[in-house]
Amino acid sequence: MGGAEGEDEGLFIEPPRCYLMHFFDDDIFGVAGSSVASLARFLDPCRVVALGVDEEAARCNSLEELASLFRQRVLSDVFENPCASLPGASDFFARGGGEAAAPTYVERVVLIGYGFGAVVAHQVAVQLRAEGPSLEVALVLLDSEVSWPPSYSIDRMGGYQWLGGKLEAALLMCRSVGHMDFAREAVREVLASRDDGGCDEEDLLMRAFWTLAPGGMTHKYYNSCIEYLELSLDVMHDMIAAYQAPSEVFAGDALLISSTSREFRVAQGANAKYCSDLEVAHCRGTHYSMVQDEHINSVIKPLSDFLLTRGYLGPVAQKSAQASGRLSKPPRIEGLDVVNEGDQVDAPTVYIVHEVKPYITQAWKDRVSELLAPCRVIAVEFDSRAALCEMPEDLVVEYEYRILGDVRRHAGRPAAGGNLGAEVEAGVSEAGGDVGADGEGE
Repeated sequence: MGGAEGEDEGLFIEPPRCYLMHFFDDDIFGVAGSSVASLARFLDPCRVVALGVDEEAARCNSLEELASLFRQRVLSDVFENPCASLPGASDFFARGGGEAAAPTYVERVVLIGYGFGAVVAHQVAVQLRAEGPSLEVALVLLDSEVSWPPSYSIDRMGGYQWLGGKLEAALLMCRSVGHMDFAREAVREVLASRDDGGCDEEDLLMRAFWTLAPGGMTHKYYNSCIEYLELSLDVMHDMIAAYQAPSEVFAGDALLISSTSREFRVAQGANAKYCSDLEVAHCRGTHYSMVQDEHINSVIKPLSDFLLTRGYLGPVAQKSAQASGRLSKPPRIEGLDVVNEGDQVDAPTVYIVHEVKPYITQAWKDRVSELLAPCRVIAVEFDSRAALCEMPEDLVVEYEYRILGDVRRHAGRPAAGGNLGAEVEAGVSEAGGDVGADGEGE
């Protein structure tokens, strides 16, 4: 740590422990968790531990059994790797934990679930909440529901009848790189053919390869991904086949970060049923690309804001961020619609003047945000006030007034890019002092 609370040498930040629940429907091209590895790099200075399905986990017969195993692994990591610099930690771990050991000591744990991992992370979070006040648990869901199966959709796995691990693997690969039309038609073809004896699986697999090949994929690599994913997806499907919905609501702090993929937007409504304090943020990229390097800043920014707001970086960092204005939302300028807040401090703000408001749908906003990323994007509305302008010159003055007001409102607000540590530093540096932190990644 760069200093203790109340010391002059630096600002005391208590990075939480982050546990990434990753499985096979989100980490499509990585045998060892490439998507999670990309995200972990940006969570510095937190201690980051990935929890996936290894041999022991694959032997679990149910989702509840898997969640219990992961709960035990989280608790073992907490006790085997104590953050000794935190107040009360030494006494807490010397006595084996528990409320009686050190009532003032708190370990902050953040569970991050992505894809099927969100279902498991929710179950683990519910179990960890029962451990008592010495363990604070936050749940972060990356564009995914905590219940299974999702609502009907032929555009995502689980939204239709299971096709088997091999075909599902090929279709996931196609979706992940943008070939949604091919995957959609393939699902329709397979489902329609089941009454006629089934489709030619090998032919469909080969067509999927030729769809992917122009992007540089070799047949050897394609087959290796299919082989890995087929077994993994079948294990996942068997484990969750009897599961329907969570039996308990998670009553702690929860954040859902939604991508631009329309087929995953149902996650907000679904998760609100099982997370009593759910906050929702939006990021750039599709469900499959949101944690890759080109979009990761738009995930890290709302995540860092969430951790600061809810106190998971410690009370000193939270207080300093509040003093700097990082956690307060500025008042909205009437007549301006914020399409995207952007995620790079040096990117410009784009003001779009469009008089036909019905055209500005959520789909339009998502597409414009993607095209203009990483810019901050504002739509200047032709509202009732603008309609009162009699001359074009009057409308110019009205729009100029709104834009200048937004410029003044937005000036000086931190929006640093980079890892979580950089986001925190941007949020608290105006309050004075240096930022000190301690953490490690695995």
